[in-house]
Amino acid sequence: MLVKKLNYADIHHVDLESIFRFLPTTYIDKEVDTNFFYDAAFYGSNVKNFWKYEYTKKILPFLLKKKAKLVISQLREIPKIQDEHILMQARISYFAIEKYGVDPEQIIYILNSELNKELFCKTLIFPYYECDFIHRLKNNEFSLAKDSNRHHDILSMNGKPHKFFRLRHIIKLWQNNLHQNSIINILRLDEDKRLYSLDTLYESVSDMLSKKEFNIFFETFPNKCDNYNELYGKHHCGYPYDPKLFEKTKISIISETNAGWDVGCNDEFFITEKTVRAIGNRHPFIILSTPNFLFKLRQLGYQTFSKVINEDYDKIDDPYKRLDSAIESVDMFCKTYDSNMQKEIDKITAYNLNNLFERYKWNIAKLTEVLK
Repeated sequence: MLVKKLNYADIHHVDLESIFRFLPTTYIDKEVDTNFFYDAAFYGSNVKNFWKYEYTKKILPFLLKKKAKLVISQLREIPKIQDEHILMQARISYFAIEKYGVDPEQIIYILNSELNKELFCKTLIFPYYECDFIHRLKNNEFSLAKDSNRHHDILSMNGKPHKFFRLRHIIKLWQNNLHQNSIINILRLDEDKRLYSLDTLYESVSDMLSKKEFNIFFETFPNKCDNYNELYGKHHCGYPYDPKLFEKTKISIISETNAGWDVGCNDEFFITEKTVRAIGNRHPFIILSTPNFLFKLRQLGYQTFSKVINEDYDKIDDPYKRLDSAIESVDMFCKTYDSNMQKEIDKITAYNLNNLFERYKWNIAKLTEVLK
């Protein structure tokens, strides 16, 4: 595929947002006579009216002559129609079609989930994080965990501690003494430190413990954990990561991005690399996210772990009660874990890894068909 990146003025091309990183692609510096694609991958840009630039108006003749197609990718964040960048992207197709007469077939949107709005042209739903994991694996960006002795109980890798379940579930583990033999981190970047002071973080969990207890938690927690395991940890929470973390532990607690509107967070089902890493590394999991997350995961062909984990927490609407139930499930799993449970886990995780590969192959084939 011949592809020209759109990267000019306020149009900032972001490679990780581009769908073309998943396909055999030849990038070109200028337009050519044969068919090619314009690649608009600019999540978070300041573009208010895509067509106001002379630079972008130059692409109109190629769209009108059907020599080029414009592909707009919105991949790493769930699309919300009230978000300015989504409104901006919707306007791109609207003005191209209604004002400039571009054939709707010449514009394609690639989203990671359904958007409740007409975008006036082709739309493809592409499960970014699942495909991204396999893509990175194929490009040798990391390796997968191997079978090993699981000396530690829980693995919990976290970022952005202000998100509802992140700091809250770590405190729950600490209060229930489940952290002692676990690998847990929570990565606070400079931006997080600027936006969320310790006082602000305490306010978000003040219903759980006193300020004095919170200070003790911060002072003592890192010293009671594995060497990997400082509260604001050494380990990057996305990629790359150390597969030994999965080899050394029995179960993952995954605090996903979304938790629900009732706690000030989106309520959509949304899989990120946090869940996919566990699937890819054949790790059982308890997921702290929106209600019925496991149910929707099963709809994608994955199996969950009801044979060895009490998954009733997934059906609970109240996020506080859902967290309590999930921690109880973790506690019970750690207390009852044995080799027979691991045999059952191995069957499920092998199935899930195969499903992940199959979903990747199917979605890449669908993507190739849409962009042919």
